Amino acid sequence: MVGSGKTSVAARVQDQPSRWGIVVVVAAHMSLALIAFCQSSGSVFYLSWRSEFDTNAKETAAISSIMTCVCSFSMFVGGVMTQRCGCKLVGIIGGVLTTLGMLDSVWVQNISQLYLTAVVTGVGLGIWLRTLRWSLSLYTSRMDTLQPTPWRALVVVQGKWQRRH
Repeated sequence: MVGSGKTSVAARVQDQPSRWGIVVVVAAHMSLALIAFCQSSGSVFYLSWRSEFDTNAKETAAISSIMTCVCSFSMFVGGVMTQRCGCKLVGIIGGVLTTLGMLDSVWVQNISQLYLTAVVTGVGLGIWLRTLRWSLSLYTSRMDTLQPTPWRALVVVQGKWQRRH
């Protein structure tokens, strides 16, 4: 309220040092670890897929390659979607696509269907990863209170540290 000497809750929150900076950085890195585990999960099932679908090593190894390539290329789509729709909605879309791809891989009957689920999972992971990095860079560029050295190291590892001049 202007002139009354009282400050609003939002103004007091903005004046206080943000404790959410640490939570955002830790949650972002936990999500990055989850994405890395999802991408490498195909190697766990490699031998069982090879025997179940009666395929050679190249056809079975292509599953992880397809998921990684599609994940890398779908980050461009995720960036455009994030600019137009915002981080929250696009992050939810990426999570839903990842979940659908992983769940659909349970009911596949042949290797070509597994390739299709790898594409869906890769698209979801790429969109989710781009949204995650986008939101982390937006948050760290807005908050100047994320200055302690250990947390700065985590953001530098992420590759999104922006110096304030």
